[in-house]
Amino acid sequence: MFQTVTPYAVRHNLCVNSDYAVENAKGLAKKLRRQRGTALLVWEHNNIVKIAKKLGIKHPPEWPDEDFDSIWTITFSSGGTKGKAKRPTLTRSQEHIRPSATCPGQ
Repeated sequence: MFQTVTPYAVRHNLCVNSDYAVENAKGLAKKLRRQRGTALLVWEHNNIVKIAKKLGIKHPPEWPDEDFDSIWTITFSSGGTKGKAKRPTLTRSQEHIRPSATCPGQ
């Protein structure tokens, strides 16, 4: 995961938090729910489904083993009943980075 996020973190002068073990979906979700603002989460694809569930996404889609192109955005919005937050929503998008057998320009 460090190989994925490190270039982005360096470019944007961000710290990488590696306090949570891969299988600690519950602890990570608890931390994310208390946080304000935007969090970038880079995680192993099978466990990110578990994290989404712990964050309140009822039926997150499965993440296929061969999918290295997806980005999930989980949005929490206010305005629920009696001051409670609305259920979070999950939006799935693609980076559209498709590796090819040949290098560009060859």
